[in-house]
Order: sequence, then structure tokens, then C-alpha cells
Amino acid sequence: MDFFRRYTDEFLEISKEYDFEFLESNAHAVFALDSELRFIYFNKAWFNFAKDNDDIEKIIIQYPILSPFDTSVCGVLNKFYIEAFKKVIEEETVWRHDYECSSKEEFRIFHMDVFPIATKKGLIVINSLKKSEAITQHNFKPNTKDYLQKDGLYYQCSNCRKTQHSKNLHQWDWIPDWVEKCPNNTSHTICPICFDFYWKNGK
Repeated sequence: MDFFRRYTDEFLEISKEYDFEFLESNAHAVFALDSELRFIYFNKAWFNFAKDNDDIEKIIIQYPILSPFDTSVCGVLNKFYIEAFKKVIEEETVWRHDYECSSKEEFRIFHMDVFPIATKKGLIVINSLKKSEAITQHNFKPNTKDYLQKDGLYYQCSNCRKTQHSKNLHQWDWIPDWVEKCPNNTSHTICPICFDFYWKNGK
């Protein structure tokens, strides 16, 4: 696997059926998966988005070209997206989904359009910003003793980016400093509210 390539030769061949320059110049973050659900393409905007929201070198190493998509998501999201993507490929239908991915300063909702590649060769995913507004919720301080769980981990919702309180497990708090850079021993999961609103019943 090549840690620095943005696309495979296979995708270049596939893209002849599409407008490759449109994907390349698109301001939205775009990636493509092959029929085995491996990454075969990232556009430039995807890297720019990753750079703005995380450690880009870490991401490049973790999710290089031809790495499987299911290594990039965990838990209930893994099953949800794998099933949805397989359906897009098998039935050659378009699928759409909304999700949150806020920054330290902005509440953001993104819209995902998933398009099948002809003859069941894979799919193309376009992630566009749907809503953005200033964060207005209460900010909590990164007090480690209030959020470190018994297993030695912090649990942050990968959707709303809130962190689970260790003394009241039903409480999830907005900690801006950990949205910008979470502790190394953080495990990403989905809080119950986000699961019910965005993923329950195959939404």
C-alpha cells in the first residue's frame, strides 16, 4: 500500500466513465471504495478537511489507499455503514445520510451522498457541509477525574464529539479542548441520543 497516493490505477480506469476533474476540483470531501469496500480514491478536499480536523500524517498512515473502510469506523457505525454501502453496490442505488462533525468553535452537520460505480465496481462518497453555526452550548473543562472511566479510557461520541461523564454515565459533556485534541486513551463511540436520531432504524 502506498501511504501517499490519493487514488489507485483501478480508480483512474473507472473514472473514465465519470468526470474525474469534477471530483478533483470539488470543494467537498470525496472518497471512493471498490467492491470490497477498500479506499481507492481521496480527492484533495478530503485531505484538506482531514488536515483541518485531525493529524493529517496520522490519518494518512492509518487509512492509506487500499486499506479497508471498516478499519475507519467502529461499533454500531461499522455495521451501519457496511450494510448501507453494500446495498448501494448490490442494488446500484443512491443513498443519502446526515451526520454531525463539529469543530471546537462550530456546530456542523454534513450531508453524505453515496453513488454506485457502474457494474458494481464500488461507490463514490461526497460529504458536503449542510449546516454550520457558532457553538452555543455550555463548555466543560477537561477535568480528567470526571471523565476517565474504570477501564482507563475516555469515551467520546464520534458524531456530536461530547465526552461521557464517569460518575453519571448518562451525561455527555461538550469539552472544546478535547474536540480539538482528545487524550491519547480516548475511545470513539456513539452516544445514545446521536444513535437514536441519526442511525436507529437504518436512517
